[in-house]
Amino acid sequence: MYDPIVRQWACQMRGLCCKGYDIHLDRVALSRVFKRLTAAGDARAPLFDPATAEASDDGFFPLPLTAERACHFLEDKLCGYRGHFGAETLPTPCRVYPYASILTPTRQLLGLIFTCPTALGLLAAEPALAVVVDPDGEPPMPFVGDLASDRRAYVDAHGERVSAAAFWDLHWALFERFRASAGAGDVLSRLRALAEHAFDAPCPEPLALTAESLGETRFDAALTGQIFLRGGSPFLLPTLFEPRRPRPLDEPLPDYERGEDDLLGRYLEHRLLVPTFLEERADLGFLVGLLLALAARYRIERARGLEPLYAIHQLDAVFVQGTMPERLFPAGGRVDWRTVAMIGLGGTL
Repeated sequence: MYDPIVRQWACQMRGLCCKGYDIHLDRVALSRVFKRLTAAGDARAPLFDPATAEASDDGFFPLPLTAERACHFLEDKLCGYRGHFGAETLPTPCRVYPYASILTPTRQLLGLIFTCPTALGLLAAEPALAVVVDPDGEPPMPFVGDLASDRRAYVDAHGERVSAAAFWDLHWALFERFRASAGAGDVLSRLRALAEHAFDAPCPEPLALTAESLGETRFDAALTGQIFLRGGSPFLLPTLFEPRRPRPLDEPLPDYERGEDDLLGRYLEHRLLVPTFLEERADLGFLVGLLLALAARYRIERARGLEPLYAIHQLDAVFVQGTMPERLFPAGGRVDWRTVAMIGLGGTL
């Protein structure tokens, strides 16, 4: 099951995904590249030697980059590794990008990652999300990776363990509810209604945040106190507001002529259709909390001066390809959806 834009995507061979991104490989992937380069007598082989490479705290190895923060195999905007050595030993992120996939007990959900400008242009070109069911398995994507499986622990919005089938039934019901609410109000009111339904509790009263306070992250003691009074935790704020410089693109994104409310709503629906955040946790409360956090971060990026499409581009950089989800809601803790609801749904921006 997929949004038709998945079928429409085709690589434009601009090399934009091979520059400026921090790709992390496990030891097996790094070893495969090292062995292939060594066998070919390639001078770049020592860069990929697992014996000398330095792993990060989580045990993964950063893909070596040039001084210009480009992949060492980028050749005339194309993947030189694929061209010279084939795709068999390419690291998984390089094989599947920008596709995203989740395997459920009854279906496979396919979507796109919008740090790819071509994918983002397709998102902006379509006025509304649609769903295609294709029993024959199209679109044909031999290297699509699964971000969740039956081996995961599944949790509902209240923190209770459920079966994989029950989890995805609950998820699909949320997706259909949010999709059916299109046209029934602005995207923030739709998101508020979804959160209240998922958690079976009213959303806390949103905070009155100005564009200036969002853009400059100036939260005084009184505002912090209001978060406490509403049952939220200010400890989420440093992570949610942390600055991150947008990666400049070599080519401009397409102009977006429709209202940005439509764009954000379509983006949230697509992320709900294929919730790539579940790479961290198969937790329904975690998912709804992150949808609220996406709305909050979108408003922050807009307050900092980003155009709507660039703000969406940045969301996928920090939430889908970055570590924002883990740092906002660390494993083992309850999802503090109330704080992100207050910030994501409130304000004058």
